[in-house]
Amino acid sequence: MSRDFFPRRESDILELTRNLRARIEPEPSQFGLTREEAEDYALVQQQFADLFRAARSPSDRTSPIIKAKNAARMALEASTRKVAGIIGSNPGTTTSMRAALGLALSGRGGSRSRLPLPKQSPQMAVRSIDGRIAKMVLMDGAGGGQRRPPHGVCGAILWSFVGEMPPTNGAAWNYSGQTARTINRIAFDEELAPGTKVWLTACWVNIRGQRGRLSTPVLTHVGAGGGMTPGSRKAARILLVSGNANGPIIAPTMQRPA
Repeated sequence: MSRDFFPRRESDILELTRNLRARIEPEPSQFGLTREEAEDYALVQQQFADLFRAARSPSDRTSPIIKAKNAARMALEASTRKVAGIIGSNPGTTTSMRAALGLALSGRGGSRSRLPLPKQSPQMAVRSIDGRIAKMVLMDGAGGGQRRPPHGVCGAILWSFVGEMPPTNGAAWNYSGQTARTINRIAFDEELAPGTKVWLTACWVNIRGQRGRLSTPVLTHVGAGGGMTPGSRKAARILLVSGNANGPIIAPTMQRPA
């Protein structure tokens, strides 16, 4: 029987999250995280660590401290799962990297256990451009173009790239957001010049953040409405502005124009 990566004993939780924090803090982009996401995680992890130690001290172990520690543990678990989902869906994150972070799932005998993933990658299409807003549609690659996720997945991860040609190396794609919808709106940064080429791809993802294969890249262009002087800036942003059932996702990602 498979087990979840997140432990149940609080001492094990402390060890796992302390290791995870220490590894992502120096260079969060290596794992598909932003600096702000790494800093937020560090704050949540430190709060639990402080309350965990206080709850084990005879002089500080009071009912309010224990309640605060339990609440901090729940917040840390939620934050860890969110971070693990981003890391797990980052094309540049290898199996060995996930194992070093303590995020590898395992079963009896230490073998990896995965939820089933679709054999086909999504089909992606850009249906319209309205100024700087592109309307993107995801379809089941094995379902005759049906606009729905296949069985076994809960949504998709969107990736983007600014340049003349799409990357052939998965690690070169930039994380741009996660969605549970099949129709999404993408906003291009006003500092990207009109006509700039933007490549989009996506992969299905299950509830544990395990991802399928990337879709065939789709080309679109930034619409009119502002722009930057070529060479005036080395990076620009793309935002996924509509996403899951809980509301909009706004996930900036830094791009490197060709």
